[in-house]
Amino acid sequence: MPKKNTEAEIQALVDTFVAELSGLIQRSAVEAAMEALSGSLGAPVKRGPGRPRKTAAPAAPKATATAPKKRSKRGRRSSKSVARMAERALQYVKSHPDCSVGEMGRALNTTTKELRLPLMKLTAENLIHTVGQKRGTRYRPGAGSARKAAPRKKAAKKATRRRKKK
Repeated sequence: MPKKNTEAEIQALVDTFVAELSGLIQRSAVEAAMEALSGSLGAPVKRGPGRPRKTAAPAAPKATATAPKKRSKRGRRSSKSVARMAERALQYVKSHPDCSVGEMGRALNTTTKELRLPLMKLTAENLIHTVGQKRGTRYRPGAGSARKAAPRKKAAKKATRRRKKK
């Protein structure tokens, strides 16, 4: 008999504890709602045309393997950085023929926008060539450099002109 009595006492204590706890939770929720409503009704936020002001803490930049150097006002890259990017892109195309710009950008940890100029230079130099159009463009290693061949022709023409004048 004493066992049933203690179990009943324990159950009564648990029930009162649960009732008090639920009352406190309800009161806390009501207080939080009242604070939220009174704060927004007190002073309306003035909004005007234009861009919103900067927040106190700036957003964290994206994590990249190599942090880009600070560029000039207009955002131009130096010819050295374009040449380095072109070299990296050329090595990637040689090791992964038939790759797209998106694949190359993910592998080199850069954007496709930053790859556009180096790829144009590499195609102009005939170091790589394209297959396909627009979004389906794939890049393959090319035959060689067209730029290096051009000065030889000019030098040869100048030499023949000199011979003709004599």
